[in-house]
Amino acid sequence: MKILTTLIFSLSLGLMASAATAPHAINGYWKNDKFQVVIELQVTDYGFKTMRTDRDRWYHYDWSFENVYSDQDGNRYIVYDEQTLVWEANDGRRLQFRKLEQRGIGDYRPEPAVATTALGGHWTDFHYDAQLRVIPERGGFKARIWNGAWRFYDRLDHNTFQDRYGNTFTLQQNGKLKYQDSRSRRVYFFEHTSDRL
Repeated sequence: MKILTTLIFSLSLGLMASAATAPHAINGYWKNDKFQVVIELQVTDYGFKTMRTDRDRWYHYDWSFENVYSDQDGNRYIVYDEQTLVWEANDGRRLQFRKLEQRGIGDYRPEPAVATTALGGHWTDFHYDAQLRVIPERGGFKARIWNGAWRFYDRLDHNTFQDRYGNTFTLQQNGKLKYQDSRSRRVYFFEHTSDRL
């Protein structure tokens, strides 16, 4: 009985200690290195809220169970430890983030975001004679290569957009729009040829 009481007391102290330190440990800035996305995370009474540093909107995530926090749309964050968390969209997309040191935050301020209206129109990859059409929309754009299906691409950072399947468009410094499929098997470099579709 004494061993059981000691065990329960030790577990209670451990849970209280982790509950007390966990919020402090995850507050701050986090970065996804693949897409250069930086988020700010602030602990709240029910979980935490996050905001990308290149946007001006907070998203609230409430504690669901264990180390999982969910929003009202079914997106969620999984906190693996004090240095690693993963965002999972309700459609299966995943982004892994690492904690940034406080002193390094200034190094990760985002570049000015490209306006999606500047991407609208007709694009051509002259090497493959591939044709692309882009329609700007709020938060991203719709695009169609050749006569394929129209797909919506969400903004990931200042110049990268991704669809629900993991395919990406990236506006490069030379003005070309690079397309890369989720498996890196197909890559196009489109040049803007017309504002008309």
